This record gives sequence, C-alpha cells and structure tokens, in this order.
Amino acid sequence: MTKTSPSLRVGLAGAAALAASSSAYADIVMATLPPNISTPVGTGAGASVLNWDVNGDAVTDFQFTFRYYSATSWQALMGVNATNNALGTPAFTPSALYARSYGSGVSIAPGNPAFSGSSVTVMILGSLYAGNLYGGFASGGNLGQSRFLGFRFNIAGQTHYGYLEARVNANGSVGTIDFLSAAFNSTPNTGILTGATAAVPEPGTTLAALAAGGLVALQVARRRKQTTAATEPAA
Repeated sequence: MTKTSPSLRVGLAGAAALAASSSAYADIVMATLPPNISTPVGTGAGASVLNWDVNGDAVTDFQFTFRYYSATSWQALMGVNATNNALGTPAFTPSALYARSYGSGVSIAPGNPAFSGSSVTVMILGSLYAGNLYGGFASGGNLGQSRFLGFRFNIAGQTHYGYLEARVNANGSVGTIDFLSAAFNSTPNTGILTGATAAVPEPGTTLAALAAGGLVALQVARRRKQTTAATEPAA
C-alpha cells in the first residue's frame, strides 16, 4: 500500500483551502416554493392572495394572485414593494410593471435598471385584456410555458438576488400559476443565473488553486529531501 508523505498531504490540504477561498461565488440557496394557484372563472378582485416567504424567516417577501374580470379577461399578479421587487417593463399605470421573463442562464444581478422602483406595487406576470396577451409570462407565445423571473429582496437590511421559475396558464374555465423552482444567492449584492442550482467557481480558479497547492507540495518535498541528504552521516 502506497503511503502519502506528510509534505504532500500538507500541500494538498493547502491546495484545497486555497481553492475554497478563491471561489468568487457564494452558495446558492434553493427556496421553498409557494403552493400553486388555481382560480376559477368568475373570481374577480376578491381572489385570494398567496404569501411567499423566500428564505423561511417568517417574513412575507412577495404576494401572488390570479383574478378574472370575465371569462376572457384575467390577470396573474405579483405584489412587490420598494425593497422586494422584480425585473419588468412599463405598463399602463406607474404603479405596475409587466414582468420580464427569461430562459435559463441569464444573470440577475445588481445594476440592472429594469428592477421596479419604489412607486411600483404590482408586477403583472401575465394578463388577457380585449383579446390581447400582456406580460412576460403570457405574451410572445409564453402562455403555458416555463419561464424565469428575476427578483431581489431584503434579508436583515441587505439585498439578495434570486430567480423564480413559473408557468401562467388560462383555459377559459380556470387560471393557474404553477411555481416550478426558485433560488437566491446567500451573499448580499451578488448575482445569480436563472436556473442555477449550485454555485459555480470562476473558470480556472479551482484548477489554478490546485496547481499552486501542488507546487507548494513539490517544494516542501524537495526541501525535505535536501535537508535529509545534508544531515545523513557518511558511510
């Protein structure tokens, strides 16, 4: 059985520590999803509101509802505020935005001007009005399709970024919002990619760290060998 020398073990341990500390990304936390919403036709402004606590701290971060105005007019809505909001585009009133929807692999990060401001209280995920579909989860062929929403929210006074994967649908008798996946970055003011389920180290960071650790191990081994040779008694 081959034994690993102490110097090599030290070098490999240092490499592992270096690789861990060199990662530029924190853990991605998978959020607990709210239950799906199913609203029958005829349920208007009195439709029930669903609260969502993203990180499990007993604080409601967002709210959702699906309401019908008629069999051919409905809205799938997300309640937001000044600190907990999402990416959107202007709607028909300053207090609302149409939610943007994305595919996987899109960065949700600080500095994006599309995040809703303090005057916005409603994100329209999707709607049907006068025969036209609106919102990122309904227009453009997205009705009934799985799409991602980018959001930011507050934890103990700090801003965190995340995504919600959802699907909005309506078939003339019932309207639904299905919640499929959600996650956020545990480090404040740090972005996340839609669909990401684990932190990904910066390309080359881990390999470079391991290579550096291997070099340290080699240097330690060489010094140990030189010291042994210098102190070994003559034959």
